[in-house]
Formats: sequence, structure tokens, C-alpha cells
Amino acid sequence: MPAQSGAQAGGGPNQMGAILGMLAQLLERIPGVVLAPAPVEPQEDAAMPEVVAEEVPVGVAEAEPVGPSYLRVMEHMQRLGTKFFSGGARPIESDGWRSQLERNFQSIRCHVEFRVDLAVHYLEGDAHDWWQGVVARRAGVVLSWDEFRREFDLKYFPQEVQDRLRGEFLYLTQGSRSVREYEAEFNWLKRFAGRGADTEHELICAFLRGMRLDLKNRCIVRKFESVSELVECAVQLEEGMRQEASLRAEVPEAPRRPQSQSVAQRKGGKSGQPHGQKRKFEDTSRSASSGPRCFRCGVQGHRIVDCPLEGYVCYFCKESLSQLRGSRHRLRSGLQWHRGFSP
Repeated sequence: MPAQSGAQAGGGPNQMGAILGMLAQLLERIPGVVLAPAPVEPQEDAAMPEVVAEEVPVGVAEAEPVGPSYLRVMEHMQRLGTKFFSGGARPIESDGWRSQLERNFQSIRCHVEFRVDLAVHYLEGDAHDWWQGVVARRAGVVLSWDEFRREFDLKYFPQEVQDRLRGEFLYLTQGSRSVREYEAEFNWLKRFAGRGADTEHELICAFLRGMRLDLKNRCIVRKFESVSELVECAVQLEEGMRQEASLRAEVPEAPRRPQSQSVAQRKGGKSGQPHGQKRKFEDTSRSASSGPRCFRCGVQGHRIVDCPLEGYVCYFCKESLSQLRGSRHRLRSGLQWHRGFSP
């Protein structure tokens, strides 16, 4: 019995190890389960490795490690294609170089304490000589990035140029340019606007103020939340107006019908007579010399009361025409009340 119990006790660890091995195999087949390595019990008989201290020669100072962050930033600036600046009297180009340099700093997350050194690294020629003079004037003072910007603007982007560009923004108009071209110059000049263009509402009012009148009158009927929304609306209106103009140019104009002679006479008298000129009375000397026409004999030159034909008497009063000639009153009353004459 004691021997059997000892055998069972001796086989206990082996069975436990087999069970743990089977569980480990099952867990390995389950995805997403990572097994930690089994702890290793230290062996008492194993000899510990002996640590040998490295001797440092006496009198040799340890080298200070170079900060890898600055070198890495320099490498990133070169990869971005940062250009060198040589100075000159070109304020717009100078401001563009400084703006591009700041964008590169933001792209690589450059620390503020590295910016002045990196900017000085990209100065050459006259610009580098100018910076040497600034350092000599500010002897022993470490300049920050804001101070570098202030000194740079005083030299290469003075206040006079900034005021001129601000005036160009305030009086900017679209003219004959498209909306996209007008927007490009508007966005470039608004950096120099200063006060008066701080909010989106002020920028919208400034953009509307410079637009062409035909587009402006169509855009002011609605409210815009941003300049981008206003630009898109103006571009669509401009394209629609261009298509309308092209369609009107393609449609031929209908020919005008010539005016008839009667219409010309109604508008300006006789045909060929200038419009607005008064009509002249026709010469009536010929008709006056011929005299009136007799209603009885049909001969022109006398009236019916002076007709030379004898024997005619009034149909109603039976008096001859020769008797009626002597009295104008009787003649007038006879002709008025007695309509017919008979021979």
C-alpha cells in the first residue's frame, strides 16, 4: 500500500503537465487568444553571469549627444523643398517666402525653439548679411520667432506696402474677369485687409461690393452663410447668363418688312418726304381758274344759276331761271327749298 501510494504521488505532476499541454493546444486553436510564456523557475545550480565593468580612460570627456529631433526636422524641411531666400526689393515675393516657411513648419510639427535657427539656415546673400546685422544690433539677445517675423517685415515687407495692399482689397472689383479669377485675387488680398474683414459676414459684403452689377443684383436676393457659398451661386449664374447670350447670338434676326406707301404717308406725308416736315398745300391756281362745274349742263366754269341754257323753270314755283338771277334772296331760298328744276 505505501508503495502504490508513492507511485500515484509520483505520477501526479506528470498527469498535470499533460493536461496543461492539452489545454495549451486547444487555446492555440482559438483565434485572438495569446498565451503568456510559462514562468521558468530559477535553477539553484546555474552559475550567474559575471558582469564586467568597462573601463573609461582617464582624462577623456564624454561626448554630448546631438538632439536627433532638430536633425530630423531639418531633413523634413529639405524633403518639402524649402527654398533659400536671398533678399531683394520684392515685397510680395518676400512675404510669400515667409508664408511658405511657416506652412512647412506647421506641416512637420516643428517646435517653436527650432524655427529661428531653421529660418536663418535658409537665408543667403543679402538676406544673411541683414540677419548678421540684426544679431549684432541685438547683442547677446536670443530672438524668438515673433521677433524674427517683426524684423523680417520691417526690412522686406514694410508697412507702406501693407497699406497699399489693404487699399487694393477695399477697392477690388471684378470687372471683365470671371468669378473664379475674381475669387482668387480676393482670397490673396484678404490677408492684408486687417480690420473690417474679420468675420464671415464682412467678407461676404466685401465680395458682393466688387461683383459686376448683373451678377450682384441676382445674388443679393438671398442670404449666404459663407463666401464659398456665394461664389458657387455666382458661378452658376454666370454660366447660365453665358448660355443665354450664346443662344441669342445663334437665333437669326427676322427681316423687317418694307413699309407701304400709305403707311409712309401716314407717318410723314408723301413718300420721299422727310418725317416731321409739314405738308405744303398744293397749288390751287389751276383749279381756281377753271371755276366750278354746273350741275345741269355739266360744263365747268359757271354755276347752275348762271347756266346759259334758257327755258328751264323751277319744278315747284314754275319761275324761270332768268327771273331768279336778279334776286339773291329768292335764288337762295328757291335752291334751298326747291330741289328740282324742269325745262
